[in-house]
Amino acid sequence: MHRLTYYPALRLVCPLVAGILLSGFFEGSDALFVWGAVSMVAAGLPLLLMLFKVCDLPAASGFLAVAFFFSAGCFLAQEHSRSVRVEWPDCRYYDAVVTDWPRERARSRLLQIVISDVKGSRLNGMKVYMYVPKDSASEILSPGDVIRFYGRIEKPDNEGLDLGFDYAALLLRKGVSGTLWVDAGHWWRSEESPVSTLEFRFARLRRKMLSLYRNWGIEGDVLAVVSAVTMGYKDLVYDGLRKTYSDSGAGHLLAVSGLHVGILYAFLAVLFPPFMNVGFRKWVKEISIMVFLWGYAFVTGFPISAVRSLVMFSIIAVCRCTGRNGAPINSLSVAAALILIHDPDCLYDVGFQLSFLAVLFILLVQPMLLAVWSPESTIGRYVWGMVTVSIAAQVGTAPAVMYHFSSFPTYFLLANMLAVPLMFLVVSVSVFLWMLCWIPLIRCCAVGFLCFLVRQVNAFLDMVACLPGASLTIGISDAGTVFLTYSVLLLICFYIKERKPRYAVAALASVAVWCVILLFETVNIGVYKGF
Repeated sequence: MHRLTYYPALRLVCPLVAGILLSGFFEGSDALFVWGAVSMVAAGLPLLLMLFKVCDLPAASGFLAVAFFFSAGCFLAQEHSRSVRVEWPDCRYYDAVVTDWPRERARSRLLQIVISDVKGSRLNGMKVYMYVPKDSASEILSPGDVIRFYGRIEKPDNEGLDLGFDYAALLLRKGVSGTLWVDAGHWWRSEESPVSTLEFRFARLRRKMLSLYRNWGIEGDVLAVVSAVTMGYKDLVYDGLRKTYSDSGAGHLLAVSGLHVGILYAFLAVLFPPFMNVGFRKWVKEISIMVFLWGYAFVTGFPISAVRSLVMFSIIAVCRCTGRNGAPINSLSVAAALILIHDPDCLYDVGFQLSFLAVLFILLVQPMLLAVWSPESTIGRYVWGMVTVSIAAQVGTAPAVMYHFSSFPTYFLLANMLAVPLMFLVVSVSVFLWMLCWIPLIRCCAVGFLCFLVRQVNAFLDMVACLPGASLTIGISDAGTVFLTYSVLLLICFYIKERKPRYAVAALASVAVWCVILLFETVNIGVYKGF
């Protein structure tokens, strides 16, 4: 049986991704809608024929299903692009709702707002970045507040910016339809009652949790790390601290991910008595835990890495209740498909790429490395397991990191060997702290131990980042090279796993094509300079 048959979700998410990437070639094409409808009907017809045992057409059904998901990817990407691109009128008054806490900038404050006064118009509901002076009026705003302002909203552009990347495209992919600067006196807070939604309530809850951390004596770098890893709140992580984690190869520890979800799951599972692991009670237990975990995702603001972990945990929970063994790659593919269907532009998000690539290569590469050597001692197995996970994740994320950041952390193994266990303790102590924070003595002890752990992590990573050659400046300039690199890596993985020569031949052919392309580019550059 072909390998992809074991991973049906992967067979569908690949054309979905391809459709999103290639949607620009079909921009403005009405034929795409027709093709999507035809492929959906055509994909369903063979399935119905096989269901009623009229005939067996698995190949045709599979091909048409792939075509449907490809066209769906194109359609969703185009629709998302159209939904954020609008023509803004000249200066006028607007009513808007503040959707997040004001963010500090060098000489201003950024207000993330949603236009709310143009009912029945495309402008209603559009997300806008509004920059205002730093004053007391902007400092006290909170999510849900209604404001009124006068100004001209402009479409995002790169005029006057020299950032090294397309800032306008980044804003559009985040759903930001416009930006503007508003002077003091040209905007004010409305007397209307604040808008109360679940999203705004959780945003206020995050701020209350942050205040409690401060009241308990957690400050400075410790507060920045603790708020990032427990609440997904990264506004306190300044550039120097972020660079320390990135240069040491431990930048992933600042994101709410599977580590945090797994720890929370373990804590919650212990709270249920053993008789809840049998029969229908198992469903009650798993559903209760997943409801709590998805609520935690609301509190953290739904970071992509957390959503990916929660979707995978939810699928695993269902498999556990039904007595089935779910394939992790299938769960990973379902998580990717759900996120991309909701927001196709997440595909271009660096966090999305690094999170899914790291997990994919851990699932593919780590079993091969574990097969190389199997230590007999418990400590040896733990250390070797940490080494193999770090290597697999680094192999999977290195090309993307070199493309986006032009860097490579050389001491990632050293950093992760100690930082990951310590961060595991940080998250565990944080969960313990929130469970028993109402007991003063336990709270004081937990806060003291938490601060000690975070300081040790920061000091260790700072030492690693200061080692000679800790971060090499190695960049990949174009997306084509990144795609080719991942193709070669996957072909090598398939060859090692199955020992089929065609994978080795395909990998060598890909490298040969890449070398020919580089040769032609070099010759063309030489000819150009000659003129």
